[in-house]
Amino acid sequence: MQIEVRHLHQRLGMTTVYVTHDQREALTMSDRIAVINHGRFRQIDKPQDLYERPNNRFIAEFIGESHFLPVEVRGGTAYLGERAMRLAEPPRHQAAAQFLVLRPEKLKVIDATDGAGLNVFAGQVKEFVYQGESSLLYVALADGQPIAIRQPAGSAHRAPPPGAPITLGLAPADTIIVPSEEA
Repeated sequence: MQIEVRHLHQRLGMTTVYVTHDQREALTMSDRIAVINHGRFRQIDKPQDLYERPNNRFIAEFIGESHFLPVEVRGGTAYLGERAMRLAEPPRHQAAAQFLVLRPEKLKVIDATDGAGLNVFAGQVKEFVYQGESSLLYVALADGQPIAIRQPAGSAHRAPPPGAPITLGLAPADTIIVPSEEA
């Protein structure tokens, strides 16, 4: 039905305002999305830009599934601990304390030697959950921070058992840095 409403909107060529609390529905049906929180517009953008380039932590939490790691921005570079993060573009905000947004579907299981050009994270497998079209792999990073990796169903045979060490890669284009609030 969502696609039919979208096609009707396109065919009629008229502005349509649709209010929903369902993020997936908003991403599916919209040319532009306005996220409102406490009566204020937090971000107005194309669906893909809203998801791939959230303005702040609130947007990244509200649209999609995310995990957050604290980073420090110094001289236009984001640092996770003392490790500089590889970014496709410099952080958009100048605040020192920001967050690395980890989207489960953007993380990839890699061999420890295959991390060239990626942001690499070491951890330990905690749990594997099969979900039909995909699976979730729960991991505790070296500092204990829990995160999840979403893999297509065909990747299930590559899941290491609970307790096994694991190395994850994140492409610079998928490395999102956001402030906690609007800058």
